[in-house]
Amino acid sequence: MLSSAVVFSIALLLWESVLRCPLDALPAAKSEPSPEGQLNIRTLWALSRPHTIKGTVTAVTTGYVLMYLYSGGTKSNVAAYLRILISGVLANVFIVAINQLTDIDIDKANGKPLPIAA
Repeated sequence: MLSSAVVFSIALLLWESVLRCPLDALPAAKSEPSPEGQLNIRTLWALSRPHTIKGTVTAVTTGYVLMYLYSGGTKSNVAAYLRILISGVLANVFIVAINQLTDIDIDKANGKPLPIAA
């Protein structure tokens, strides 16, 4: 069994060497009005709050790597990892959207640049 310090070191190394650069390269959340009510990808991206997606990707990936290490490196299942990752990101977007729909007045008062409150 790996010690907590080793697990933490592996997770930190994974974050610094693999995940941080691609996730930090994601564009900032900026919403634009869409003509005639069409779906606008930038607005959807802003609605999803990218920093929460970064956290979800980091948590799921770290959990998968730790599971792989604890199993002795014998139980690799990339298809399961991708299913968990996609469902986690979609659940995250759903939760953030519900939050934005219910907190419109609060977000307007705080001056947050969110698509619904703007």
